[in-house]
Amino acid sequence: MSTSEDRTSSPPGGPEDFLGYLLSRAAGVVRGRTDATVRELGLTSHALGFLLLLRAQPESSQSAVASRLGMDRTTMSQLVESQVREGLVSRVPDSADRRNNRLSLTDAGHSILMEASARAFAVERTLTAGLSEVEVKTLRAFLEAMLASSDQTKPMADS
Repeated sequence: MSTSEDRTSSPPGGPEDFLGYLLSRAAGVVRGRTDATVRELGLTSHALGFLLLLRAQPESSQSAVASRLGMDRTTMSQLVESQVREGLVSRVPDSADRRNNRLSLTDAGHSILMEASARAFAVERTLTAGLSEVEVKTLRAFLEAMLASSDQTKPMADS
């Protein structure tokens, strides 16, 4: 194969020409800055997402939350255990199926979530300061559409 054939058979450009690369870099920046701002509250960006989901969908099953967040069972179990230990989440056996647990925020969980989400939204506002309100809404809509077409965001059927 000649050099010109090599160039035409593969996509041109550097890593910035690949959406996955840009999304990964952007996610890393958001995650890093969010982690830095919620760390003193004893949280991470993953824990924040978990708490936000429980606020939106209280009494969700542990397996449904794991599916929605794209976490494996082991990672979810560790996250749940740490948040229960911190007193931010309650875990009770499902009355219909004792093998499953139902998760909800405690009063302490609601309180810390208020502060943590305010901090995270401040990070978001800083990172999107160069965009107009319409561009931010468009970006959010594009990301939601992309996620909706993936297996990561299946609706929680048992909540």
